[in-house]
Amino acid sequence: MKSYVVSITEVDDPQIALLELKAQMTEIELLKHSIGIVSASLDCIDSGVYAAVANALSFPLAGMSTFSQSANGEAGMFLLSILILSSDNCEFACGYSAPITGNADISALMRACYADVTGRLSGEPKLALLYPPFPEDSLTGPATHCLRALSAENVALPIFGSIACREVENLPEAEVIFGAEASSERCALVLMSGDISPEFYVGAVADEATVISVVGVVTKASENRVLEINGVNAKQFLEQMDYFVGKDINETASSSILIAETKDENGKILSSLAQGILLVTDEYAVLDNFIETGTVLSLAALTKETVTATTGKAVSWINGHERKKTALMYSCLRRWFAAADENHKEFDIIDESLSGINYQVSYSGGEICPTSPKGEKMLNAKHSSSIAVCVF
Repeated sequence: MKSYVVSITEVDDPQIALLELKAQMTEIELLKHSIGIVSASLDCIDSGVYAAVANALSFPLAGMSTFSQSANGEAGMFLLSILILSSDNCEFACGYSAPITGNADISALMRACYADVTGRLSGEPKLALLYPPFPEDSLTGPATHCLRALSAENVALPIFGSIACREVENLPEAEVIFGAEASSERCALVLMSGDISPEFYVGAVADEATVISVVGVVTKASENRVLEINGVNAKQFLEQMDYFVGKDINETASSSILIAETKDENGKILSSLAQGILLVTDEYAVLDNFIETGTVLSLAALTKETVTATTGKAVSWINGHERKKTALMYSCLRRWFAAADENHKEFDIIDESLSGINYQVSYSGGEICPTSPKGEKMLNAKHSSSIAVCVF
């Protein structure tokens, strides 16, 4: 598979943007099948620049808006980048779900979307890229429902991607991209079949930033709400911990991360996820991902040092794949804020350390990446505060 990166720096004038596009596309040799993975500033979408670029290209596009990004060293908040994948032996297909509004059955919508997209491939899909909208209600969201529905349709299918992203105060207005369209109510799905063998890496805060190991075990939970830890009401349990004593529980929780580990009957860790604490009420603690009874919890903090360490390890992992020439990365928007006075430190590490690899890295409203296979099943998950990597 060949890959290329196109970066459009013009955000206001479609005609200037098209000149940028033309100059870069003349250097690109497309093979039989091609697709573009898009990461775009909302300014590019609102101005009509993105639609003009999309309509000028001969291959399908899918992706999302982002707060900031870097693509082959071109970094910034006001940017449109397209990671082009082209192959004679790998097929690509993509589509939009029906709108996810009101009481829509998200699982049914995703099953229909999957059937539509996979029907345009001649072989079994080997990789899915999923781009859900950011939830309008921050306490719920479509991403986990989408993941569960797709995993039920194909238990062996690895799913990678990101929840759409923009600045924090307007996150629910982040947009998902398919073709020349952008929507805050639909999921975009890309499926790839044929000669492709993706590999994945999650740079999680669990590796670097544990504050208190094994604070407790979830004894009662419902979807993304923890009702009890060690048999005690979740809020009461957190208030009794030394870390939270004497502090505003919600203010402190918003900058804290729970490391949630699930284990098999022999104590082997099957999955380890970073979970942000969105809200603590008298009845429960709300996390940004579904959680199961029996999950083991540890407490972590996200700092600039943590971001630097996890990004460095991710880059080292990518550089270790000599035969892989393409990297697609999504980094939690919380990491941008954690870097404090060096907000683009993460991009600097990536830009300075990767060579000979085409890459696109974007800030994310929630990272989607497989963790580890469980038997013949692929464990696909939504992560938090992490950097997720897929190499081809």
